[in-house]
Amino acid sequence: MTFRLNLDVLFRVAIGAGFASMIVAGAGMPRTTFGNPGLYPMFVGSIGLIMWIALHIQDLFRATVQHTHRGRIFDISYEFADIPPRVIRRRTMQTFGMLAGLMLGVWLLSFQLAVPLFLFITLRLFATASWRITLAWIVALELLIVVVFGDIAHVAWPRSILEGALGVSFQNLLGGPLRRLLPV
Repeated sequence: MTFRLNLDVLFRVAIGAGFASMIVAGAGMPRTTFGNPGLYPMFVGSIGLIMWIALHIQDLFRATVQHTHRGRIFDISYEFADIPPRVIRRRTMQTFGMLAGLMLGVWLLSFQLAVPLFLFITLRLFATASWRITLAWIVALELLIVVVFGDIAHVAWPRSILEGALGVSFQNLLGGPLRRLLPV
């Protein structure tokens, strides 16, 4: 097993540094009377960093011990993995495209609509999950967004283009019915 510095490795390092910087940035955000805006980046950065470390441990295990041809959704791997470089490049571009679409969706639609839509597309198209599994995850994610980040952490999401055009707040509009499912 040889290690070479290439685009895949640089991409992995950048993702890990991004998650770590989210934790640092969140810890440095001051508390306000409304809540603690740093909780969201700290939460996302912590979960992302844990998953990032686990992915690397799994890749090292797969590269040294286990030899399989099965991949994962968004399998972006070092070139010494068991996946051809062509597939790695395609999946890397797919991941960048999907993340760009997610960011565009947050800007245009809103965080409360774009993230569940992203999850829907990912689960139905790429993971071929059943409707029941997909809808269960979307409801769970939306409850997390509304209840944990909205009601408990008091994260104020920026208004999207659609919210500004319609004159509504999806945080309040979606929060009401979801809070009735799980009262806090």
